[in-house]
Amino acid sequence: MDHGFLFQYKLLSEAKKLCLDCQNKANSFVEVDRNFNQGSLRFANFGNNSIKLPAIKLSNFDGQYQNWLEFKDGFKALVDDNFTLNNTQRFYYLRSALSKEASIIIKSLEATAAENYSVVCSLLEKRVENKALMIHNHLKSIFEYPKMQNESYKELRNLYDAYKKHLRSLESLGENINSWDTLIIYLLTMKFDDVTRRDWESYQYVASLPSMEDTHKF
Repeated sequence: MDHGFLFQYKLLSEAKKLCLDCQNKANSFVEVDRNFNQGSLRFANFGNNSIKLPAIKLSNFDGQYQNWLEFKDGFKALVDDNFTLNNTQRFYYLRSALSKEASIIIKSLEATAAENYSVVCSLLEKRVENKALMIHNHLKSIFEYPKMQNESYKELRNLYDAYKKHLRSLESLGENINSWDTLIIYLLTMKFDDVTRRDWESYQYVASLPSMEDTHKF
């Protein structure tokens, strides 16, 4: 057999084998790249589905004027002033904390959360931050708080805490509550059940008018 022919045949075979190896490697790279991209996509989707905002315990705001300042102060401290959050995250925290009448404000503002955060805050303030109405509703809550049904430390504590909360809010609205003790104590003790009122009457100082500090000690 012609040695030249054998040499050419071997050269052609080696070249064919080399091409085949290259093709196989190319195919394997394509497959790896495809799998990598699919895996990255799955990972990204998984990541997006599993992202959770940090748990922050917020009070709920239902649109009632007398609840606005307490909610506003708490939300500002925990969310609005939290530099680790962006406006999109702040928007979703705010949305989750609103209910009833207050939640209606953001129903049409879902598309661009980051831009809408400041809009919602402004709308809430314009809708709810009415000083005269807030004072009116705090006073109404004080006057209309339900009377204690039975002698109960828990009911007494809830009554006292509710009065203190409304008084703090009234003070923050500019009301001078320092001279209100006599009126507030009268309203407060009218909410006592019969047994608690008797105990209060035997406890209070005979020689002087009681103060809110006395109700706290009681």
